[in-house]
Amino acid sequence: MTIRIILFIVFISCLVFSQSDQSVYNADLGITNNEAVYLQNPSPDIEQVYVPNWHEFVTNTPSNMFGVVGNSFSSDNLPVLGYISALTTALIITDSRTHSAVKTFFKNNKQLSNYTKYCVDIGDGRINFGIGSLFAFYGLTFSDNLALRTGLQCTEALISNGIMVQFLKRITGRESPGSSSSKSGTWRLFPNVKKYQKNQPKYYSFPSGHLSTAMATLTVISQNYPESIYVKPVGYSLVGLLGIGLVSKDMHWFSDFPLAYALGYEVGKIITSRNSSTEERKGSLNNVSISFMPVF
Repeated sequence: MTIRIILFIVFISCLVFSQSDQSVYNADLGITNNEAVYLQNPSPDIEQVYVPNWHEFVTNTPSNMFGVVGNSFSSDNLPVLGYISALTTALIITDSRTHSAVKTFFKNNKQLSNYTKYCVDIGDGRINFGIGSLFAFYGLTFSDNLALRTGLQCTEALISNGIMVQFLKRITGRESPGSSSSKSGTWRLFPNVKKYQKNQPKYYSFPSGHLSTAMATLTVISQNYPESIYVKPVGYSLVGLLGIGLVSKDMHWFSDFPLAYALGYEVGKIITSRNSSTEERKGSLNNVSISFMPVF
């Protein structure tokens, strides 16, 4: 059974993963007619900012999903595929011990344990939707096109990422730590829909929707504000705390995170790749590098 689960993880990783900058440009993103439309930004530092139409956070969803799947089969991404698959497999083997260690730590530090709830909230869809809404509200109120674009793209990332996460959860059917019947959680591939809805913790562990959602939001913000020296350090630190909180609250295993991280990152990169013009995106094809940043 263990061998079958490992092979299945490799297959799922083939469907959804990627940390290559090139992958963003390889996909058919379904660019809309207003892709080359740039609105004048009142800020002297930013002369022109592309702003998507208000409906694109919905209409772009299919192309975002197909883009992620298409990127997964790119030969350029094989090194990253191997890294994610190997890391996930190693974490599955050690899940029981790592989960027990985290639980013991927070049991002996009850004051810290009280804060884990706030860590978990970082990945809540409502919180991330609120972040996007704040950006959009600020952009509309102060005529800041960059903030408006960020808000719309955060919402787009939330929708696209959420659909893909739910799809994967309903394929893998892995038990969460709080409902596990085995040391590292039983996998029930393609669980019954009614059973899933009735007792979701029995099936929704892999991959982590909380971490993937937070990663997608962080990627959108960091890509829109690349000049900020605070977004990535603060963001990645919060994502790390989120992962610890999810494990401590018996919601996820550590092995639920690598694929979730990759999915959120890829969704954010595909969405924000529309920020550049067609000519700039073509020029980027000649300057590509693969990178992967651990958050644990």
